[in-house]
Amino acid sequence: MNVAIAQHYGMDTYYLDFTDDVKVVLFFASCKHTKENVYGPITEADLSYIGRYGVLYSKSIEMFDEIEPIGSQPFCRCNRQRGYYLNTHGGSCCWDYRISENSGFSKMYFERTPELSEHLCEEFEHGCKLFPDDDLSSFSSVIEKIQNTKEIPKGLFLVMYDQFSNELLCRIEQGSIAASLYDKLADRETIRSMIQSWGYRITRQLVLHLSEEEHVLIDKMNKDWNPELFANREGIVPSPFWILK
Repeated sequence: MNVAIAQHYGMDTYYLDFTDDVKVVLFFASCKHTKENVYGPITEADLSYIGRYGVLYSKSIEMFDEIEPIGSQPFCRCNRQRGYYLNTHGGSCCWDYRISENSGFSKMYFERTPELSEHLCEEFEHGCKLFPDDDLSSFSSVIEKIQNTKEIPKGLFLVMYDQFSNELLCRIEQGSIAASLYDKLADRETIRSMIQSWGYRITRQLVLHLSEEEHVLIDKMNKDWNPELFANREGIVPSPFWILK
């Protein structure tokens, strides 16, 4: 769940996004990104390179056991976008998931028009409703530090190694790689050396050096947290179990 939330705030993950709101889909498929989390309507000229027709992939949630809702939490961007996620890492049964090749999906075409795009931009306030200015939005610099770090904590490396090994085993079962290649690639020290040759360091733990301003933001975020006010703002029922750590 934490990884699914992180993905909505700029982190690269192995999760695949879904939504149950067709207007959200049409917004992202019909409006153009102009600057950070801000969108504008397309023009006729834009259609010459993005294409006049878009395609939506649809599947009933009842037929989709692996998909999970991200839900409502203090970082509400996921809920505003009606987000669901599919875990596609190497240890899951969905690591090699291809929407276009899996049965059960309906492919629906729609026509992009400047009029539709403008209407969606107005309805979602050019992205403001889908990218609310919540507390986590203030930590873009921290997210950038995580994205750009060359340090990999040992615990994360072991998880990555296990997932990669599982993926290789799946490929052997499918007959797409030879067992001899698995023996070569699945060696932990070989993987470690390969990662280090790319300029990464495997450390005991990842240490992020937060600025004084970032520490102040964290303290303020925890001090100001109020479940009732949050629920009222988001139009949902408050819960006494919401905690921000």
